[in-house]
Amino acid sequence: MNPACKVAYFTEDSFFDKTALDAPLWYKNDANPKYACYCRKITQEEVAKAVMETDLAEAEDIMYHLRGEVESNCKINNPTGHCCHPVFNEVIAKAFEAKARKLQLATKA
Repeated sequence: MNPACKVAYFTEDSFFDKTALDAPLWYKNDANPKYACYCRKITQEEVAKAVMETDLAEAEDIMYHLRGEVESNCKINNPTGHCCHPVFNEVIAKAFEAKARKLQLATKA
């Protein structure tokens, strides 16, 4: 999980470079794009923008707002094989913090 490391996966006998993957690992420094949801191909930037421009606060609501109905299959679509919701919710929380700072600055001006 080292953001600067070029290795994506490893075992005692072998390793896989991140360039061998079909999708970028969101936590790598040079990931492009940085997905918040691999099933819906929703980027962290899109999530942050949706939070800043709407009153949406729940992952499912933002996913539907951005892509409509899409089936999830994280075990196949996410390179880690895990659900995207923890990362998605982390992006939402950071966007709300940024939104609060922006509103605070606007009220001081």
